[in-house]
Amino acid sequence: MLLDNAFRPAAFWFWHYLPGEDECRESLRDARAAGLGCVMVQTRLSFPRAEYLSSAYLERCRFVSAEARALGLDLEIYDEYNWMSGHGGGRTVQGADHLRERHLFWCRAPLRQGRASFSITGIRSDFLGFLGQEGADWCYETGVPRWSDWTVVGLVREDGQPFQAEAVDLVADESGCRVELGAPGLPEGGEVTLLVAARCATSRLVNYLLPETARRFAERVYAPLLEAMPDAESFFFDHPYAGFYTWNEQCGSVGNSILWDDSLLADGVTLQQLASLAAGDSPEHCRARVLFFRRYATLMHRAFFGTLRSWCDMRGKGLTGHEILPHVGAWALRGGLKGFDPRVMPGTDYFGFDRFRTATTVDAADFHSQLSVLMGDSIARANGRSRCTVEQYATGREAGRPSLKGQWDLSLDRLRMQCIGHILNGARRVLLHALYLPGVTAFEPAGDFEPLFDFPPGFNMQPWWRYMPLLSDYLARLSVFLEDGHPVRTVGLVYPLADLWASDTAPASAEQFGQWAQALDAAGCAFAVVDESQFSTTITFAEEIDTLILPGPGWLEQASSLEQLKRFAARPGCRLLSGGPVAISAVHGGGERSWASGLPVQAVAVGDIPQTAENLASGQTGARAMFVKTSDNATRITWHRIKPGHDRFAVFNTATHWGTLDIPPAPHARHVRLWCLESGTWLAECHVPAQTGATLALRPHDVMCLDVMSPIPPAGSGKSPVPPLPLLARPPAVTDAGRQVVPLPDGWGFVVPEQPSRPVSTACALEEQGIILPEGMGQYTLTFTPPPLPEGCVWYLVVPEVSGVLDCRMNGQTCGVSPGAYGAFAVPEDTGPVTLVFDLRTNAARRFYPEDYLAGERSGLTAVPYLEAWPLRPVVMLQPDRAGAV
Repeated sequence: MLLDNAFRPAAFWFWHYLPGEDECRESLRDARAAGLGCVMVQTRLSFPRAEYLSSAYLERCRFVSAEARALGLDLEIYDEYNWMSGHGGGRTVQGADHLRERHLFWCRAPLRQGRASFSITGIRSDFLGFLGQEGADWCYETGVPRWSDWTVVGLVREDGQPFQAEAVDLVADESGCRVELGAPGLPEGGEVTLLVAARCATSRLVNYLLPETARRFAERVYAPLLEAMPDAESFFFDHPYAGFYTWNEQCGSVGNSILWDDSLLADGVTLQQLASLAAGDSPEHCRARVLFFRRYATLMHRAFFGTLRSWCDMRGKGLTGHEILPHVGAWALRGGLKGFDPRVMPGTDYFGFDRFRTATTVDAADFHSQLSVLMGDSIARANGRSRCTVEQYATGREAGRPSLKGQWDLSLDRLRMQCIGHILNGARRVLLHALYLPGVTAFEPAGDFEPLFDFPPGFNMQPWWRYMPLLSDYLARLSVFLEDGHPVRTVGLVYPLADLWASDTAPASAEQFGQWAQALDAAGCAFAVVDESQFSTTITFAEEIDTLILPGPGWLEQASSLEQLKRFAARPGCRLLSGGPVAISAVHGGGERSWASGLPVQAVAVGDIPQTAENLASGQTGARAMFVKTSDNATRITWHRIKPGHDRFAVFNTATHWGTLDIPPAPHARHVRLWCLESGTWLAECHVPAQTGATLALRPHDVMCLDVMSPIPPAGSGKSPVPPLPLLARPPAVTDAGRQVVPLPDGWGFVVPEQPSRPVSTACALEEQGIILPEGMGQYTLTFTPPPLPEGCVWYLVVPEVSGVLDCRMNGQTCGVSPGAYGAFAVPEDTGPVTLVFDLRTNAARRFYPEDYLAGERSGLTAVPYLEAWPLRPVVMLQPDRAGAV
């Protein structure tokens, strides 16, 4: 299996200043040595905006392109200054004011004696407030939004009908407007909705509704970047959005102003639909909002991303990247990023949006399980591709810090566990956010923005970075192993797009979706996210899916979708579930509304969702049990079907203790191969006879990869029917008779660089003993003499608990590296004393964080290591389905 760059981790490469050629060369060589496959230059907020795309900047990009090519390192072109793709650091709107963001605002007022008074005041955007004034200076030419070109778009009566007032008096300035109207023929006290648009005259952010915006962005940003980096594989966009504005008189069910262009009215948007943005949750208003957002999203995505995709296609380049994902870091569809309404900017219709990309990308926040990758893989497969790139970034939120402060205390083990989870869930590669320039520690920015606290860590500045090559290779091999075939997922969780469009800013379906998704994941139940487009006219989702879950949606777009759901439920063995009673309306196909009468849905109380997920997982376990099974809840299994009779399993033991994996007896013989993630070789092959099972040992925090073919390949296929079984040391079970353990509690020393050695306990963290690692590095030492070795065994030095990376040497020989949490190292068979050295590398927290951020920091060994005699056993222990032993 070839470890192509496409499977290796990639990284954003932050430029907080313009680096010199030597610094670029050093950084690129370091990235390649770390096992990365791709880098993307990304200028950040402290980079002088005037120097972005300057001749010096582009010349440095040319140098980077040539160096990367020579190193065999791929490049992708990050398409923006900082982020929010489209503005090009202000170059898109420079000399083209009509491309600046233009918004529609609304308010309501009662008629009194044939007149009504309206005002739009206090317009603000708080979403980027965490960046302070420098964030405002980035987005606005004067550091503040100033509004112009105010126009009345329309007036809508309380009954939803547009009307023309006899007199409209509009008075506006750069902060807002007042409107007085006269309509003597309308009923007294009736409410009128005012729709008014304005352009932000100082904004560098753009109007995504205009194809000209994308054409100018491509001309001013894509073209010079591609000329400088012609070997780049693709362009990468990031978080395309304009200001998420609110105002004092805001009302209705939509949380921010929408982008505006008068062409919307010519493209099928009606004033009644626009007035629904200012209205409540009546069926008529919900239906109107779905109609509006469908048209709005389609036009916006086509105008901007369709134009960019055409530009890239003409030049043979890919287009990837991701929109803003409000579920990032969470399971609920609105449970991640807060403080904005995602419907008003590109996104929300993730399945439709993805059709403009050549590869799917999502982002993930912090280091815990979340929806992003499962959603990304589902989106890709729905659009005829597979898997995705996941951008992994860190915020301070997980540790109770401001977001920008990030996680300099991130361990290699935590990163490793997160990345493994991403790949098992459907990521092809992980995109690290980010690498820093080596000179950033000495860089003094002109403003207040602190480059060292730009969502750290800078991964390459962590003490454990020298061991990144091991992790990069491991992840790439795991990704290659899972590239073929498709994941076997029997549960589909419906993405409630129409309901998200119809509802207010906190739809119940978004929360219930998250409850189902999290429960399914916790139960180990493999599921796909299913879009309505996959069953609106015919069912196109994976054939293995036998359960569809409707997460409480009130709306679907098509009445035909309801009919397809009925047909699905009528299939043998298939069913529909929902969290609570079902009352679904369809926007199209049944008059004004089409209620889901007769839909055979099993209602599940919200409190019963976790148990239902466990039951669904048990069903998958039963189907999978003919291949593999485990009794440990800490073990996660990813199952890919290559073709009938050929399956692959990646079995992840997330526990810090050894586990077992059983291949149960079967009526037919099987051919089993083990793919080694450390070496990238087939570690063992085994013929498992009919009516015979096999047992395999699972290392803590590790993945075992099995390739299972049944029946066995025919003669002449080139595969030996009974290949040899290599002997390796396997850990004894706790119940093994004669288990020999020798604790090593005494005689340990510890050395902090440039300090003398001192005695140390291995039963508690270094900080508890007053030992501080300013640079995150130190060294344990011990001399011990192993007792006589039991026959047929080998001594292993077991580290049951550790915080940090351990690089083990015994008698001068390298014995392996443990990324953290647990380690086990084979002891040399030499007789006599053993000199042990553990090089410990933790993190850069003490180098960069103030003391109050370091409370609870625990480094080093936290439980006494011990020697354990492991018997030499076959990798695969065959177990016949009868008394006796093989």
